[in-house]
Amino acid sequence: MIAAVIKPRGPMAGTNSPKLALVNAKEAWGEAVPDWVFMLATACDRTSQNAVAKQLGYSGSVISAVLKHSYIGGYDNVEKTVRGALMAETLDCPVLGDLPQHICLRHQKHAMNGNPTSSMRVQLSRMCRGGCIHSRLPNKNGGQHAE
Repeated sequence: MIAAVIKPRGPMAGTNSPKLALVNAKEAWGEAVPDWVFMLATACDRTSQNAVAKQLGYSGSVISAVLKHSYIGGYDNVEKTVRGALMAETLDCPVLGDLPQHICLRHQKHAMNGNPTSSMRVQLSRMCRGGCIHSRLPNKNGGQHAE
């Protein structure tokens, strides 16, 4: 009988894990990695994929799939979240003024779920469904907003 050699998983004790998110993203996306994917990968390499996922409000598996360019969902909301949370990009909300993109998406999620809990959420819900150019929600007439 031959004894199997079991190798431990992960980095050797006393060493740091390699920073591979950017390497993996370049391999999957090609040399023309979108700037937001580059920033996402860089953030993952600085801390960890799970820490970044938690910061963005996504699961680690979603972040992994995005970096590997194999995410089956739409990339648009992930991109806007990265641009808002990691790249400090803002938009002009008709209710709240200058607002990070990921916060806009969060307000839209609350508007989509209904049941506003404050007068501000009522205003946001009405605007998100009533003509805001940044909204991804169906408008009051059942159509989609254009961007």
